Amino acid sequence: MVKIPYFVVGLFLAGSFTFNIYLSLSFLGLKEAIEEFYQKDFVQVKMVSEQLVVDIEKEYGRKLPLIELNIRLSEYSDTGIKYKDNGKTLQLFLPPNIISFDNRQKRAYLAHELGHYVLGHLDNPNSDTHSFIRTGGLIRDIETDIFVLKFSSVEELSSVIKRLVWDKNERRVRLAVVKVN
Repeated sequence: MVKIPYFVVGLFLAGSFTFNIYLSLSFLGLKEAIEEFYQKDFVQVKMVSEQLVVDIEKEYGRKLPLIELNIRLSEYSDTGIKYKDNGKTLQLFLPPNIISFDNRQKRAYLAHELGHYVLGHLDNPNSDTHSFIRTGGLIRDIETDIFVLKFSSVEELSSVIKRLVWDKNERRVRLAVVKVN
C-alpha cells in the first residue's frame, strides 16, 4: 500500500516535467517566429533609413554620424533621437507601430527624427545623457516637418502625424502648417 502514493507522485513529477519541456519548446518556437517577423520589418526600416541618410547627406553636403535604430516594444515608451558615444552615433528610438507603416511613411517618420539633428535641435553632442524628449516642442516640430517635405510628400508626413501625434491641438497645428485639413 505504501508504494502506490510514491507511484502517483512519480507519475505526477514525470508528467509535470514533460509538460514543462513541452511549454518551453512551444514558447521558444513562438519567440523565434516573433523575432523573425520583427527582423524582416526591421531590415526594411534600416534600408529606408540608409537611403534617407544618403539623400540628406547629398542635399546638405555633409556626412551624418552613424545611425543606430531601436524599435521600442511599447507604444508608451519614449521615442525620438539622442546622441551616443559623444556625438559619434545618433540613436533613434522608434515607435513599435513603425513596422506597420509603408516605406514612404517610414521615410517621413525617419526624416522627422533626423531633421531634429540636421536642424540643430539636439542640445549637446558631447553628452550621452541628453534626453531625446527635449528636442524642442511645437515650434521645433513644425520646423522639422517643413524639413521632412524635402524628402517626403505631404501625404506621407500627414499620415504619420495623424497616427503618432496624440495631442489634438498639436496635430491640428502641424497638419495646418503642412496644408492638410
